[in-house]
This record gives sequence, C-alpha cells and structure tokens, in this order.
Amino acid sequence: MFREQVLKRIRDQRLAEGKKPQAADTPLRFSLAGSCDRQVSFYSLGDEGEEFDLAGIWVTDLGTSIHELFQSHLAAIYPEMQFEVPSVIEGVASGHCDGWNEHMDLGDGEWHNVLWELKSMGGTPFKKVSGINGFRRSGEGGPKRSWLIQSGLNAYALGCDTIIITAVATEAISKGAALTLGMDQYERISKEWIIPYSDLLDKYGVDIEAEIEN
Repeated sequence: MFREQVLKRIRDQRLAEGKKPQAADTPLRFSLAGSCDRQVSFYSLGDEGEEFDLAGIWVTDLGTSIHELFQSHLAAIYPEMQFEVPSVIEGVASGHCDGWNEHMDLGDGEWHNVLWELKSMGGTPFKKVSGINGFRRSGEGGPKRSWLIQSGLNAYALGCDTIIITAVATEAISKGAALTLGMDQYERISKEWIIPYSDLLDKYGVDIEAEIEN
C-alpha cells in the first residue's frame, strides 16, 4: 500500500520534471564520458534513449540525495565553494561539476583551482574501486576511467589544476574485513583521490585534449 503510493508519487513527479537541462547547447554532455561509440552517436543525433523506469528513478534520487547532503556540508566548511557549476567546451560538450573552488589551499603552501566530483555506489562497486576483494587488498583499485574523463573535461573547461574525486558507498565494508585490512572508519564507506591535472595523462593515460578532438 504505502510503497506503491509513495513510489508512484516519486515517479510521477520526476517524469513531470523531465531530464536535467543541459548546461549549454553542445552536441554532447560530459556525463557521456566513457560511453560506447553507439550511445554517443545516438545522443548526438538527438536520441537520448529511453526514459528511466521506476527503479532507475529511485537509484538516481538516492544518488542525488547523497550529493546534496555532501554538498551542504562542504558549503558550510568552504563557503566560497560553488556547486553544480555549468562548464562548457564550445562546440564539443558541456556539463555541470559537483563542486568548484577556484582558490583552495590543499596544505602544500600553494593555491589551487580545484574541481570536485562525487560518486556514490553500492557495496560491490565500492570494493572494486577501493581494491578490496573479500578480506584481501587486490591492488587493482582506483578511479574509473569514465570518472577521470568526465572530471578531466570539467577541469579543462574551468581551467582547474587539481581534481578531487570522492567515492562514497551506500553499504559499508564489514567490520571484520576492515579490522583485518587495518581500515579506519572513513575507509569503510569512502575513498578519495587528489589528482593533479597533469597526472590524468602521465599517471592514468587519459588524454583530455585527444578526447575533445574525438
């Protein structure tokens, strides 16, 4: 009874609102970063795919709620930080970054222009990017390539020299695994990478200028 009433109301409200407006009139969105050529081609031709079903709307709303919670606390800590900032590479693609701080001290004695992206996910994908396999460290963790491309495009558009990607889990790594692996309370539910823009190519092999040209 209640579940149908509430979920139907959520679904109807989201469908009435429609999809989030694009940041600018460009052929592509940054959020398509890492998508297959077929999907990108369809989007550039005006086919944005099927509308979300109820499950898709629910998962997206949960992610939005997590983003808004994180952003509200970051705004209290860094009042100068801006959120959901539109960024544009003219004639190519556009998007909105989760956070942008043009003048931020990262503790190295220098000021940085910082692009921030937040990624929320379930327990299994979080373990993968954290490099955790059961009670062992696999050594294969790290930010997804699609995250690096998306954040790199945003950083390029906004002239950022540093990217911070924060991953948060909706399901914590077990206390037993955390104890065995020596993980603290933050590591059980979150992971973060502070990436100089130059490291996208030098360390991760992501060439943003090549992505733009393609």
